[in-house]
Amino acid sequence: MNLWGRCTGCVCYGIANNPVISKILGVCPLLAVSDTVIKALTLSVLLGVVMFLSAGITSVFRNYVNPRLKPLHHAVVAAFSTAVVVSGASIQHFELIAALGIYPSLIASNCIVLSVMREIVERNGLLCTVTQTVRDAAYIGAWFFLFGLLREFAAYGGVFTDLPLLVGVYLNEVTISAGPIPLLNSSPGALLGLALCLAAVNAVTRWRGEPELASGVSQFDGHPVVGHLGLNKSAR
Repeated sequence: MNLWGRCTGCVCYGIANNPVISKILGVCPLLAVSDTVIKALTLSVLLGVVMFLSAGITSVFRNYVNPRLKPLHHAVVAAFSTAVVVSGASIQHFELIAALGIYPSLIASNCIVLSVMREIVERNGLLCTVTQTVRDAAYIGAWFFLFGLLREFAAYGGVFTDLPLLVGVYLNEVTISAGPIPLLNSSPGALLGLALCLAAVNAVTRWRGEPELASGVSQFDGHPVVGHLGLNKSAR
């Protein structure tokens, strides 16, 4: 297999195991604050740390919680982890966290976090839980970065336009030039960008002739299932 084939194979594998693309999970904050790379990476880091902390706490106490109370237990753990992570991040980078609005706090109810606790933690030991959570967080971070890069370059004509937020300068104090597609910095533009990305995913998987990547998606526990929300082929 040539280098191009290996690269596209890695891309398809990453797509099939990325919950944001393969299961369309967690797109609410993705569409809301990913108009710049800095915001997208910040939210992905917060989300990844909350996932890791929630999975660890749930894994430790999973055998001591009544099964009928586990949904409530998951919600409480997610809320506690989110409060700790967001509060700690706000101490160091208040302006950056404030620029994200309410979305860091809404991580507590993010479907990715709750799915990790339900699908990974309740079926695996602590070591396997940590490994899969770190893997999923890396996939999510990579996707947030690429999507934010696409939107920021198209909307503002450059990247890292809000970098001063890291040193305490608010975004409205920074001059930002308009890019070739200013629409992408809005919510409708975010939906358009997501649609274009899903179309590109379909094109790559069909070009490679690997329908299993378009119809069999790896669940959080690592077992492929049939039925893809964004990549299924139409029935004949």
